[in-house]
Amino acid sequence: MGAVSLGFSPAGERIRRKVTGRTKADVRDKLRDLHQEVDNGLRTSRTYTVNDTLDEWLACGLDGVSARTVGLYRDTIAPMLRAQLGTVRLRDLMSSDVQGALTALASRVSTRTVQISRNVLVRAIRHAERDGLVVRNVAALVKPPKGQRAGRPSKSLTLEQAIALMDAAKGHPAGGIHHLVPSHGSADGGGSRAALGPRRRLGR
Repeated sequence: MGAVSLGFSPAGERIRRKVTGRTKADVRDKLRDLHQEVDNGLRTSRTYTVNDTLDEWLACGLDGVSARTVGLYRDTIAPMLRAQLGTVRLRDLMSSDVQGALTALASRVSTRTVQISRNVLVRAIRHAERDGLVVRNVAALVKPPKGQRAGRPSKSLTLEQAIALMDAAKGHPAGGIHHLVPSHGSADGGGSRAALGPRRRLGR
């Protein structure tokens, strides 16, 4: 446990704010944030929770985001985060809390879903940080763990596979029936695959 003096009340009594944590490192980090809060003149709410943070961000922080993506965040990602961290007060949230929540999610969802969950939390807390509701974005310090279930497998060919297929088709009687046409991007959005697919050639 640690404490920081916030001055004196009108009655002359010293105002002290205490912090607690599971480890000495947690207490030290909270004390550092509290000192920074005092230095910056911030007075974060003792009742503002991660649930409130998500609500505010979903309501006001998604300008320009497609309706489909908003639906994903609101109906799929946010409920999972709320189940793990919703009642935690934002000013008490630690990176270890976020790591534990993401690890719990990783035991039952894909790596991609864990990454999106972490990104949503980072963006929601950043929105609160901008409004002076928190000193530090602890979610940004956490590396998302790998999930236990693979995401949707890609149906695209790698560049090497596509070249091998074209080489194998040379001279084959049916070789002229199909040709491979590259498409933009890839099935996983990462650009690591050639994203080539067969297209029927119309001709004699």
